[in-house]
Amino acid sequence: TPGPWHSAAGSPPGERQYWEMTEGTLTGPRIRATIAMPGGDWYRPGPGDFGRPDVRVQLITDDQEIVLLRYTGLVPATERFKQAAENGGSTGYEDQYMRMVMFFDTAAAKYAWLTESVYIAKGRIVGKNEIEYQIYRVT
Repeated sequence: TPGPWHSAAGSPPGERQYWEMTEGTLTGPRIRATIAMPGGDWYRPGPGDFGRPDVRVQLITDDQEIVLLRYTGLVPATERFKQAAENGGSTGYEDQYMRMVMFFDTAAAKYAWLTESVYIAKGRIVGKNEIEYQIYRVT
């Protein structure tokens, strides 16, 4: 089950919902990678239908290098977002303020450029348990 698993409501740092990240791709002009093994989102629901993802995934590039990705951000559960998430629909990037701050880590010299910048992303729902991000390097 991709999630959410049982909530950690009542824990000292606050409620968390757990989502498994089993499939995904990272593509751009200098990289092609897929999720190598399940990652996780320790999603923190908040007041006013705003939630905060806390994601970590392990990627393997098409040339067999490991790239780690972690990100957090802010996602308001708008009505359009809720309907798409529940029914397997899709949203546009303008339908919700789904914004992330992303950090990469790798020992591969070829991909060291990933570790030398901060990235921001905007997201949208593209299907049941599927999210798409457009990722931008902050210069």
